[in-house]
Amino acid sequence: DQGHHEFTYSLYPHRGDWRRGTVRRAWELNLPLRAVFVPAHPGKKPPRFGLVRADARHVVISTVKKAEKAPGLIVRVYEAHGRRGPVTLSFGLPLRAAYECNLVEEEEWPIPHVGDRVRFQITPYQIRTFRVEM
Repeated sequence: DQGHHEFTYSLYPHRGDWRRGTVRRAWELNLPLRAVFVPAHPGKKPPRFGLVRADARHVVISTVKKAEKAPGLIVRVYEAHGRRGPVTLSFGLPLRAAYECNLVEEEEWPIPHVGDRVRFQITPYQIRTFRVEM
């Protein structure tokens, strides 16, 4: 490499198992929270709103973005602690449709959803990508 390079490093001393907070702290260091101005919404706003949440602490929601090839949002998750088991993604609004797809948003297949939730199994370090329509 040539030219000027900058980097950040951090030591995170902790007690016990590395699975308690280390992945979250790494995300906070590498992708700090960024505030974005959103114009005023004319309707009543809830006191708290989350677009998507995973019920399993070992699953990280790494991407939420507008789908490029179809309507809806892309939500990508991965398993970070080498565990397996059931996961439920809960969305802030009821779902009209849910699909699983590959990393480039192709080869979709419908997945069951109930209300605002999608439930699936995950294996150690697996990446899963979903397209949802609200």
